[in-house]
Amino acid sequence: MPSHSFSRTILLTGLLAGTCDILGAIAITYTKLSPLVLLQYVASGVIGNSAFTGGTSTALLGLGVHYCIAFTVSIIVFLTYPFAIKLLKNKYLAALAYGIVVWCVMNLIAVPLSQAKQGPFRWDNALLNMLVLVICIGLPTSLMAYQYYRRSKAII
Repeated sequence: MPSHSFSRTILLTGLLAGTCDILGAIAITYTKLSPLVLLQYVASGVIGNSAFTGGTSTALLGLGVHYCIAFTVSIIVFLTYPFAIKLLKNKYLAALAYGIVVWCVMNLIAVPLSQAKQGPFRWDNALLNMLVLVICIGLPTSLMAYQYYRRSKAII
């Protein structure tokens, strides 16, 4: 397939996964955080606590950071998908694996290295957030990669 189809598919996948993920995050935090504060929390990873006093502008920064992460994940999934599908033999197992890997990278590496404050670890929160990532990031990226590679006859 032409490279622009590859790029276009990754772009659409990043938009889909990023939108699903932010809606999932809003859904599981709506009783505790407004969407504005949730997005400011994302921005706080980059600019620290000042994100919470920046209003809509820092929420938009958080949304931008969120989509940058979604696009990065999409690129990584598309580049590794042929290997993952050969290893796991199932697009749904690949989705599960990608969601869990994204949770691990974000929660065990990215957030601790950022300026965002982390609360204490709780298994119930971890499993719920992992489930959201499997459904909202792993599933759409895995299925989109599967369709792309199936159409390009690179994998079946």
